[in-house]
Amino acid sequence: MKNLFLLLSVRILALKNSLSSADTGSRKKAVIKIAVGLFFWTLMFVLSSRVLSYFRSTELIGDLLANYLLSMVFLTFFSLLVFSNIITSLSNLYLSADLELCHSSPASLEELFISRVIFTLFDSSWMVIIFGLPVMMAYGWVYKPGFLFYLDLFHLGLALSIIASAAGILITVIMVSIFPAQKTRDIIMMFMVFAVIALYLMFRLIRPERLVDPDAFFSIMQYV
Repeated sequence: MKNLFLLLSVRILALKNSLSSADTGSRKKAVIKIAVGLFFWTLMFVLSSRVLSYFRSTELIGDLLANYLLSMVFLTFFSLLVFSNIITSLSNLYLSADLELCHSSPASLEELFISRVIFTLFDSSWMVIIFGLPVMMAYGWVYKPGFLFYLDLFHLGLALSIIASAAGILITVIMVSIFPAQKTRDIIMMFMVFAVIALYLMFRLIRPERLVDPDAFFSIMQYV
C-alpha cells in the first residue's frame, strides 16, 4: 500500500508544482477558464430552474415531465461518463508516456493498476459531475426536497461515476486484448463519432419538445 500512496502522490505533487511555478500569463488563463466555467454553470442552472418551474406549474402532468427529464439527464450523464472513461483509461493504462518508468519501479502490478484506475475515475468524471450539478441543484431549488436529497445526490453521483468507470475500463481492456492499443484508440474515436450521431438522431426521434405540448398526446397516460 505504501507504493500505491507514492503513485497517487505524483498527481498531488504535480498540481502543487504547477501552481507554485505558474506565471502571470498562466494565472490569467486559469482565471478566464474559471470565469467561463462559472458562466456556463450559472446559465445551466438558470435554464434548468426555469424549465422545472414551468413543469411544476403544469397541473397533473408536471411531476411526470420532471421525472422524465431527470431520467434523460441521468442517461445522458452516464453515457458521457462511460465514453469518457473508455478514452481516459486507454491513455492511462496503455498509452501513457510514464508507463515504462512505473513498471520499472518497485510497485506491484496491482498497485499500479489501482492507481491508474483512480486516475481514470477522477480524470473522466470531474467535469461531467461539475457541469451536471447545476441541473441537480435546479431540482433542489424548485422542489425543495430537503437535506436528504443532497446526501442521496452525493451517493448517487459517486456510485454512477464508479459504475461508469468500471464499465469503461472493462470495455477498454477487452478491446485492447483484441486490437493493438494504438489501433484501439482510432476505433474508439470512430465509434464515438457514430455514437454522437446516433444519440442526436435518437434525441430527435424522441422529440422532447412534445413534453411542453400536452395537446400532442391523446391522454395523460401517454406521459407515463
